[in-house]
Parts: sequence; structure tokens; C-alpha cells
Amino acid sequence: MCNNAPEVSRLISEIRLDRKGGQPLRDRLYHLGQIMGNCWQNYNPLMDNGIIVGIPRSGIPMSKGLSSLLPSYPYYLVNNVNGWESNEEPDCILIVDSVIVTGETMSEAVKKLANGQKKSDLFIFSAVASESGIRRLLWFYPNLKIYVGERAEIIYRFDHYRRRQVATLEGFGNIGSLISKD
Repeated sequence: MCNNAPEVSRLISEIRLDRKGGQPLRDRLYHLGQIMGNCWQNYNPLMDNGIIVGIPRSGIPMSKGLSSLLPSYPYYLVNNVNGWESNEEPDCILIVDSVIVTGETMSEAVKKLANGQKKSDLFIFSAVASESGIRRLLWFYPNLKIYVGERAEIIYRFDHYRRRQVATLEGFGNIGSLISKD
């Protein structure tokens, strides 16, 4: 957990309540990325050779905030973790997504990014994550180090557009769409 900073709880509450999205929401997530990055730096020595990977759409503002603290780390966007190519092995890989519900997206990212990167330390950053999503990640990747602002329970709702049940976290329904608004 990375919730010892009083601002973390405040920012997450504001993010949950934001139904307009756009730049104010992106700014909050950016700031949260900076706070969580400071938390990470307090417990981990800065490694010379690291990379930061943001998972679109909702992971982009947080990953940019984290990247602002670590300008020497190359920054990548991974869309469904396609297109990752690396000839070098970084000392650490910092993967950022604002919400971890089931852990499926993050698990796929870790699988792709960790492929062949045996010596790299893998760090996950998320504003909010479900207990089951965290358990899933640690089941498949027990050496992951996970930084989460808040833990939450999964709720299931019927999505009329998709005509099926979807898993979400309360207040984080379609955060990707809200982030993309102008």
C-alpha cells in the first residue's frame, strides 16, 4: 500500500467523484503518480537502468506523473502490451495502470514485459486495486512489488451496451472514457 500520504486518500476520493473527466481528472492522476513515485523512491534505491510503462488509457496520466520524477527512465505506452521490443534488460520495470479490477490486463502486461527479463525487478503502480486482482497477479508473479493507493472490492453490474455482466470498482466505472474527454 502507498496510502500513508494524506493526499492519496483525498485524490482517490476526488477521482471517484469526478464524472466530468478531462484535464482535471488527468491532473489528479498525474499528481497521484508523483506521490506514489515518491513513496517508491523512499523504499527503493534509484536504479541506473529502468523503464516506465503506462497502460492506456487510464494508466497514462499516472505513468506520466511517475515519469516526471524519473526523467532518466525511458517512458513507453503499451496498448494491450503489443509492440514491446527490447534488446536490453533494464534493472527495473515500472508498470502503471490507474485501476486493477481482475488483474487480467496487468497480468498480460507483466507477461509480455517480463518475457526474458529474468533479472529485472517488476513494480506495479495502481491508484485502486481489488484484492482478487492483486491475488491473481501475485499468484502468477510472486516476485512482483505492488504499490496501490487504495484497495477495493469488485462490483458486478449489467452493461446494457455490451449486454453482459462487467466487473468494475465503485466509482471507477469507465475511467478510460473520462480521461479521454477534452
